[in-house]
Amino acid sequence: MHKAFIAQARMTSHRLPGKVAKDICGQTALYRMIERLRLTRHEDMDVIIATTTNYQDDIVEKVARDCGVKVFRGSENHVLSRYYYAAKENDVDVICRVTCDDLLFDPRWLFDDLMDEFLADGTYDYMCSWEYDPEKNQWIAREPSCGCQTEMFTFKAIERCMNEAKDPYCTEHVTPYLYMNPDLFHVGGHGSGYNGVNILPKRYGTSLDTEEDLRLLRNIYEELYPKNPKFGILDIIECYQRHPEWTEIIADVARTPVTYHGEGDKNTQLK
Repeated sequence: MHKAFIAQARMTSHRLPGKVAKDICGQTALYRMIERLRLTRHEDMDVIIATTTNYQDDIVEKVARDCGVKVFRGSENHVLSRYYYAAKENDVDVICRVTCDDLLFDPRWLFDDLMDEFLADGTYDYMCSWEYDPEKNQWIAREPSCGCQTEMFTFKAIERCMNEAKDPYCTEHVTPYLYMNPDLFHVGGHGSGYNGVNILPKRYGTSLDTEEDLRLLRNIYEELYPKNPKFGILDIIECYQRHPEWTEIIADVARTPVTYHGEGDKNTQLK
């Protein structure tokens, strides 16, 4: 079974253009994200950077290939198709979707155990780091901080999405057609078997969306990376505790919500 992180990245972000090429402790943000993905104990996980065919993203391809990972270039706006063809071209059976602006992503925390459960069960089409109550068909809003989420799904599931999903919302955000249709797909979250806890409060930002985020992430990397390039979630929390003023840097940053099941009372920040 071929498993892969497929990480979306592009230079034309509206809120912070060129963010994946920003310098973080002497390397590009994209380089740092690839480093983070390689912390997983699932050593057979492939890494594929899914970028666009825009000429601006030539640099994304160069950095990724210099890091020794695969690259797929596809549609900018139909991100679902970008993931589908990236997986198809590389014969991927199980896809873990991440975004290249989650520079503190720690696969050893939520991802590794979730992948263990996904593979051991063998019946899931989709799982994520949210808690899901199948009896109520409801996602429970105890999400980790923005930038810590992860989700995984089978190639067969995303192929069905490609064939059936028509709403632009579902084609731009890749996975909504999966989790909005639990009658069609077997979906679950860490609550279906994951025994960990969400230990990173929402106010601790880990995602690179704005200049404020960039400032914060540089602070964290400059403090932690030289001592331990493989720093984890607990190191990040301790860093915040030493510098409580850092939470103020991103205090006014508004994250883009995603609405689950099309209902306004289930706004979330799964990216």
